[in-house]
Amino acid sequence: MATKDAATPLPFEYLTLNTPQVCCLHFVLVSGYAVGAGSAGSVVASRLSEKGCVTVVLLEAGKSPPKLTDCPVLNRYFTKTDLDWNFQTTSQVNAGRGLINRTFTMSAGKAIGGSSIINGLQSVRGNRKDYDNWAAQGATGWSFEEVLPYFKKLENNTDPEFVRNGYHGINGPVTMSKPKYDSELKIAVAEAAKQMGYDLTDSNGPQQKGFYDLQATMRDGQRCSAAKAYLVPNENKERL
Repeated sequence: MATKDAATPLPFEYLTLNTPQVCCLHFVLVSGYAVGAGSAGSVVASRLSEKGCVTVVLLEAGKSPPKLTDCPVLNRYFTKTDLDWNFQTTSQVNAGRGLINRTFTMSAGKAIGGSSIINGLQSVRGNRKDYDNWAAQGATGWSFEEVLPYFKKLENNTDPEFVRNGYHGINGPVTMSKPKYDSELKIAVAEAAKQMGYDLTDSNGPQQKGFYDLQATMRDGQRCSAAKAYLVPNENKERL
């Protein structure tokens, strides 16, 4: 890979997370490429670059997300924009009867951070039985007890109430927190649930039956995207 002195931008220069530095011609031996700086690609590139002998190039078709994407309640306004791939399903046989051609719009983030830039911030793990069923059917290493350490590893959960049950992490790159504001409706629903005998529980804890508070990928009231969690801390790393 080479960079050069020139007045014109380098390929992909305007898409990078940081302001690129144009320097004298030099070559870098690249160990691998990660295509797509989304929720998965950001993690893969960051983790691979932790190895001292590995240099990774991370490619992304989208742009750096605007600052407004940090605001949790604005995500709906970024669908069907240049931050969204705007995928369309094929015509459905048993669904979409009220839609034109029976097709659905499927949003997917087109930006550094991918869909973690435009999603609803909700952190909800799969059900224990799903993972255990996968393992029982031959997916070695995918039982709930085997994947739980990785769920905990990615988390920096800021809510002591959740952390105490042993199902959450506090040292991971992805900050998770409970919204501080409780609406009157939420309080009333929670009270009614308790009166009906339902538990107020942790949706990512020992069991998922009941009513629970939202756990959001949110840091200091702002969205904590995959880019913010995995790429920004490594923005000056030469190997990424």
